Amino acid sequence: MSLKNRLISIIFSLLFLILMIYIAMTGKEREAEKEAVKEAKKETIRIWYADAALTDYINSAALTFYDTKDVRVETKLVAGTEYLEAINKETLTGSEMPDLYIIGNDYLGKAYMSGLATQIGDDVAIVNSSNYSKAALDAVTFHDKYVAYPFYCETSYLLFNKSYLMQIAKQVVLDEIKEATGGSEEEDIEYMEGMEPEDTTEVEITPEIQALIDEKYQTMVPRSIEDIMNYANEYDAPEGVEAIFKWDVSDIFYNYFFVGAYANVGGDTGDDPSLIDIYNESAIQCLEVYQQLNEFFYIEADTVSYESVIQEFIEGKLIFTVATTDAIAKIEQAISAGEFTQEYGVLKIPDINDEIKTRSLSTTHVVAINSYSEKQDIANEFAKLLTFDSVESLYTRTGKAPAKMNVNHPYEAMEIVLAEYAQSISMPKLPETGNYWVEMELCFTKAWVGEDVNLLLKALSEKMKGQITGTAVEETYIVMPEKGDEEILDAGDEIIEQ
Repeated sequence: MSLKNRLISIIFSLLFLILMIYIAMTGKEREAEKEAVKEAKKETIRIWYADAALTDYINSAALTFYDTKDVRVETKLVAGTEYLEAINKETLTGSEMPDLYIIGNDYLGKAYMSGLATQIGDDVAIVNSSNYSKAALDAVTFHDKYVAYPFYCETSYLLFNKSYLMQIAKQVVLDEIKEATGGSEEEDIEYMEGMEPEDTTEVEITPEIQALIDEKYQTMVPRSIEDIMNYANEYDAPEGVEAIFKWDVSDIFYNYFFVGAYANVGGDTGDDPSLIDIYNESAIQCLEVYQQLNEFFYIEADTVSYESVIQEFIEGKLIFTVATTDAIAKIEQAISAGEFTQEYGVLKIPDINDEIKTRSLSTTHVVAINSYSEKQDIANEFAKLLTFDSVESLYTRTGKAPAKMNVNHPYEAMEIVLAEYAQSISMPKLPETGNYWVEMELCFTKAWVGEDVNLLLKALSEKMKGQITGTAVEETYIVMPEKGDEEILDAGDEIIEQ
């Protein structure tokens, strides 16, 4: 073959190769375009949420939903105080309406009345008393219907330094031994089984003595707020402790348990406008107790914060405080980092005393289905996955405690916290009383600094009832029984200033 023909052959071969490469590339592009079109046509639902801590959890659930249901889930984090208003605006005028969304249960009434929430399509009946506590079910109930799925909850409980309490118990037992033995009298020291005659200035902690310390510790675990006040009078705090009892008195969430058993706004489900009972003798008495505590555990309401209190607890400066579910994870992290080297314990909020009861406030974040959505069936399925099927990992991934019962939690303390939640009072949903928490918080703030408790509750009740009826309401002034010279709480004569 001549050189010319050889060159022509090579050129044609190169052109053919280029043509094949071009065809292959355009074929892939067409396939990619087809796939993109196919993906765009795939069934899609949208979920909105307002807490960034949920992002990874929701995205993981969305991926699972895609793999199992072949449905895309578009997630959107929407910040801002006008969250429900943003949902309403997008639903009515936008092009990316959420099919479902996460919201606090206290907004459910407004959402339902606005048509933004509807009765859930619980075809497999997961929202029931076998899976959720009464508090959770009350939280999603509006006008006798379940209008959302319970997701995660928040409530308050008593957090305490177990090591300090055990240290106090040990000192009490050793002091009792020394007092009983007179220091070295053999005939007296033998009163305690297992003890050898010796000088009790340095008593060896035998198993028998440790049993006595454990027994004393159990008697010192507070059964009431009155018990905590008695500790402040009777025992010396361990070294480094700056306060026996301190909590965020500026936030209604950590104060509400004082009146929770006696202040009724909307009934258990928080949706009955005829059930408003804030101004009564029991509620007045409870707020008087709260006011009295300022004399025992003086706390500056304008400088204290929940974050500062939990940090002080981790630093070993407090024995008792009121905390919420996030505190357990923070303390466990501090333990892992070597920043908290003691033992902690949790208790349900104790009663004030034998006569005056307490009841914690709780909020439940829920997943609501947008009644304007055309994909409610699919939205209900994803809501079930979020709130029921996948919640075993919720607390470890987000710090949020699932409302669902019978979940294996990483920390034993969570079981007590959720037992507190189960008996808590859920935040009400009445749209007309949406400012109740702000007004009640103001009421507590004024009571803490000494204002007349009776008049404060009277004014609050009149305001809430007036907002519901649309007319001015005048409550009959309640004349409280005379207390005489005794305080409501019997905590001795000494007033302790922290």
